[in-house]
Amino acid sequence: MLNASHYVVHVEDGRIGDTTREDIRAFFDAFPSDPNRDRLVVHFHGGLVNQRNGRAIADRMASEYRAAGAVPLFFVWESGPVETVANVVARAAADPSFRALLVPVLKGLLDKVRGVAAGRGDMPQVDEAATDAGCAHVISAMAGSGRGFTEPFAFVPDWLPPDAALTASDEAAFLAALRADPAVVQARVAAPLVWAGLEAVAVGVLVRCIRRCATGRGHGIYATVVEELCRGIFAGAALRELWRLMKDSTARAFGPDPQRFGGTAVLEALQQMWGRGDRPSITLVGHSTGAIYICNWLTLAARWLPAGMVFDVVLLAPACTWTLLARTLAAHGDRVRGLLSFGMRDELERTDHLVPGLYPRSLLYFVSGVLEESPDEPLVGMQRFHAASQPVSRPGGFVWSPSIEEPGRTTLATRHDDFDNESVTLASVRHAIVHGIR
Repeated sequence: MLNASHYVVHVEDGRIGDTTREDIRAFFDAFPSDPNRDRLVVHFHGGLVNQRNGRAIADRMASEYRAAGAVPLFFVWESGPVETVANVVARAAADPSFRALLVPVLKGLLDKVRGVAAGRGDMPQVDEAATDAGCAHVISAMAGSGRGFTEPFAFVPDWLPPDAALTASDEAAFLAALRADPAVVQARVAAPLVWAGLEAVAVGVLVRCIRRCATGRGHGIYATVVEELCRGIFAGAALRELWRLMKDSTARAFGPDPQRFGGTAVLEALQQMWGRGDRPSITLVGHSTGAIYICNWLTLAARWLPAGMVFDVVLLAPACTWTLLARTLAAHGDRVRGLLSFGMRDELERTDHLVPGLYPRSLLYFVSGVLEESPDEPLVGMQRFHAASQPVSRPGGFVWSPSIEEPGRTTLATRHDDFDNESVTLASVRHAIVHGIR
């Protein structure tokens, strides 16, 4: 759909939606007569966005790209039922069994950490009174609106020695405490059949929390427990399936038939325009899951586009894994002239509460800890994994908010959702479009 400022390609589960192949061809046919014909921006928003909100993003971002002297093309993509991850997690946390298990597992992990801390002088000590106070704060926050919630035990390192494990005596003590917990007693009376198998599951959750802390894959004492409860019991499988389907949807957009698949239809029309001699500089911009869309674009570009066509890539809080990006660049890095990624410093990422009163980390932390197959999966948009990951050997690099570096490398985003609307970040995106990525 072409309007006075921009064009939207609507894609539903990979297939062309309200847009037609003829609409896409018409856009590229008209492109050479646009005053901004020297630059093309292709924008991919994040996941779990319905068509209305996707078009609102396009309407808002169009002026930014026009101000950079570019013609904007927006992929508005829908991956199926739209429900935010935060809503699913909040609903799972409302389950009485979740609430009953959270505190005992949290105390079980703290007991293990306390045992290690007792033999070291460089770890904060957490006595039983502090444990009880922190757990009471959790229960109060979950029962209310979440306002005033502060992460409990944030000062306690989520560290255990590599050989740490749940011993038989640990397990016996945990089960005794679990069975005596008032909330558990109440939940067992209310739903005895549900609780028949939950003790063993709770032990498994505690085992995984200990393993993560012992292998450096914890996300903080409290956040790790919430993540493992979600992974192991409450909505974890459903959430991971939702995430898988969303990622698959970005790949399906580049199916073999340009009459049916939105991404392929755009690549075909771009190829034809390029063949006519109209060759603008092209910048790909992806927010969050949009980075995965860009990886699929680059993969199919090798099949559809001439070798001389290259792209500048701007990633905003990218939710793609390092594995995916590394694989894409290894196979198709010759298509990427420059890559510039914006994300939050880890101290901000750790306080961007996805679910106030329950989960104190950002969406990317939740994706890494719960939605990917392996907990603590390295994501490109998380500074936490940057030092340990291979650098990208091309112009650009990584900018971590808050940053006031030279023009084009500034951002003041403080939440995951800020990156496609925070003015300083958008000024850097415009700079990349106008001047290229260096």
